[in-house]
Amino acid sequence: MIILKDHFKSYIIHISIGHLFQKEMDVFSILLDQYLKASHPSFLTRKEISIALEDMYGLKVSLYTTLEGNYLVHHLRAKMIQPQLVLDTQLLNDVIDFIRNMLFHAEIKDEKRFTEEKSRLIHQYELIKDDKQSYIDYLYEEVLQKKILDIYSLDEKIELLKKATLVDVKNYYEHVFKTSNVISFASGNFPDTDIKKIKNAFEHYEKGMIKPIFNTYPYHKEENIQLKMPINQAILHLGYMTNITYKDPKMTSLQIFNELLGGHASSRLFHEIREKRGLCYSIYSYLNSNQGLLSISTGVDMTRLEETKTSIYNVLEHLKNHEISDDELVQTKDFMIHQIQTSLDRQSVYIQRAYRNHIYQEQYDLEARLKQIEGVTKEDIKWIANHMTLIVTHQVVGETQ
Repeated sequence: MIILKDHFKSYIIHISIGHLFQKEMDVFSILLDQYLKASHPSFLTRKEISIALEDMYGLKVSLYTTLEGNYLVHHLRAKMIQPQLVLDTQLLNDVIDFIRNMLFHAEIKDEKRFTEEKSRLIHQYELIKDDKQSYIDYLYEEVLQKKILDIYSLDEKIELLKKATLVDVKNYYEHVFKTSNVISFASGNFPDTDIKKIKNAFEHYEKGMIKPIFNTYPYHKEENIQLKMPINQAILHLGYMTNITYKDPKMTSLQIFNELLGGHASSRLFHEIREKRGLCYSIYSYLNSNQGLLSISTGVDMTRLEETKTSIYNVLEHLKNHEISDDELVQTKDFMIHQIQTSLDRQSVYIQRAYRNHIYQEQYDLEARLKQIEGVTKEDIKWIANHMTLIVTHQVVGETQ
């Protein structure tokens, strides 16, 4: 177990449970998280669970699942007040029991509760389709992900959720979840007695490692995907292959390039496309570091879609052919450094870094990170601009167009 001592007035206990991704288990994993949130072997209803959390001074517990390369990982994160602040010597014991029973001693047997939670989950997924922007973003990411991993589409997930049974989820819990690899973390200003309690409670559940494989996007030829939906504007995504993945020495240069291009409100895309030309309300770029992809996303008037695409291409061409100014590079570096430094005020960041250290088998070094940022040059930015390839154009327009 990884113990992170810090200065915060709260404790975080984080447990990650991961196994190789199995397409046929994907829906069951989602249902399990939903069921565990609403069912606890010590309580009969959601209301009783809520009361118990309040009795533990507002204990916050979140359950969620992430896809890390070829691994599916369940996470439980519990944030509690430091027991010494409320003079409650039993609090940590109560929290440990609550977490341990919720995760490792669940009772998957309440058919009524399962049906209610399944209906709630189906409704949440169907709402994605009602929010056109979210749905189109989902479809774009789905296109990218399906090149890496055999996954269900949103429609397929909804249909499979409807067919899933309590027995399916119980089998998944007993034969997959409880046999998966487990790592655990705790962050807080712990006295030695609390460290011992936490370790004794969770260390014996730990086993194996979560060591995902991250495959890069299999670029063969540019894809041009055009869809029609009942929307009032065009939604555009452009996907660029960079061939720079997480551990590449050029990753820091790519991250600064992304910030400069479309990562914040002073970026090139925001200034040129929104402020100068008035083509959109929002435009931004973002990275998928594991796949080596940079994406640009915006929503525009349908009559100005082609003009917007041309303007985006022109911004990138300018970065290819002209060096950026010293001031622009310094401003972008300062923005990134400020983000890193302000993140130190969030306790969850320490857990996130420890988790990434585990899955990437590395050790985060803040000083080294800041030096990497400072070391990026204007020539590095120009090199990135000249080594990106457009591989996906994904645009959705109104059905009447």
